[in-house]
Amino acid sequence: MTEAHGSLLSVAPLEIRHRIYQQLLGAETHLFFDKGHLQMVPCQGADDVSHRMPKWDKMCKFDDPVWIRRVESSWGCHWKCEEIYLNGVEGGDRISHMPLLSLLLTSKTMYFDVVQFFSHPSQYVHFTDLETIDCLLSATASSVARGTSDRGRWSIFRSVHNIGLTLRASLRLLGTLYVPYLSKPHMERERGTPPRQFATPEGSGCLRQYEQWKRLWPSLLELPHLQRLSFWLDHNEYYGWDLVNEREILQDLSDVMPGLTKHGVEVYVNLPRLPLNKRSSYMEEEYFVGEEPEFCLQRRTRLPWIYADENVMHEGEPGVKWAVNNENGEIPLHYPKDQISEPDFDWMMFDAMGWDMDSKEFERSYLGNQIMHGGNFM
Repeated sequence: MTEAHGSLLSVAPLEIRHRIYQQLLGAETHLFFDKGHLQMVPCQGADDVSHRMPKWDKMCKFDDPVWIRRVESSWGCHWKCEEIYLNGVEGGDRISHMPLLSLLLTSKTMYFDVVQFFSHPSQYVHFTDLETIDCLLSATASSVARGTSDRGRWSIFRSVHNIGLTLRASLRLLGTLYVPYLSKPHMERERGTPPRQFATPEGSGCLRQYEQWKRLWPSLLELPHLQRLSFWLDHNEYYGWDLVNEREILQDLSDVMPGLTKHGVEVYVNLPRLPLNKRSSYMEEEYFVGEEPEFCLQRRTRLPWIYADENVMHEGEPGVKWAVNNENGEIPLHYPKDQISEPDFDWMMFDAMGWDMDSKEFERSYLGNQIMHGGNFM
């Protein structure tokens, strides 16, 4: 938006200006960084139901780059919103998105309009990565008072009422947030299970994201007008959700729940459904299967399709594959039987969970012994 457009807009009545912002940004807005610039795009709504195919099943090509991009989307259930933005960038459609900074700098009137727009009780602000929400929420009230952060940035987001956070996180990051059963202290003493070298914040290569995760939850307590938080979480691998310890992963959220509840904040957490055929074996200390958590927990069916590249495929061509695991089961009959990816659960799973599979310590451990000799390591 140019300065001339901003001048014309500033003389319009406030009601008209807000209607224009509503048309441009919608009732729900995504905020994210692209090449260092904070961008906005209207939310198209979450999609946890479709298979994200660009065409009907029988016409779909498994190497279709559009389908691959949708399956790989780090925006998770908001893949449609990412696609709207990317199509606008690639096609030159500047109406579909806009830089937030340029909008704020157009005029003082527009600056305060945007602040008021995001502060409306019915307005939802969505984030799909830790980088953006950390940047915008780390400017706490206390740091502003000390003069150590940007007052303008804080003035916009200190009054936000509704936050939606969608994270399709790497297993490497999630692995830094919990200790699996086979690495618990008593297991190490009894069976000599080695520590997970690649599950530390430094060893995982996810130190920055780990620190952002740790800052996120306390920062929510400093939002005086927050009334609702919706959190959608998944990992980005083809293994089932039962691979991870969801209770420990969400412990940081649980720690701040008393404060959020005290201020009347509604918290909704959406996690993948646990495979029913193994439900009886789930331990309450690792999964939310017994006592209800402090937040409202919702479950969903995960997208059964994954993108398998040359590093994953032992045979066949790379492309979109049906992930064969405890949750998805076998590929439906009307799909080609070779369009599957069935991970080697004995080895690749433990590598993804942070153990150094090539180390002598792992090879000599009880766990390594059981895997190498085909035993029951659980």
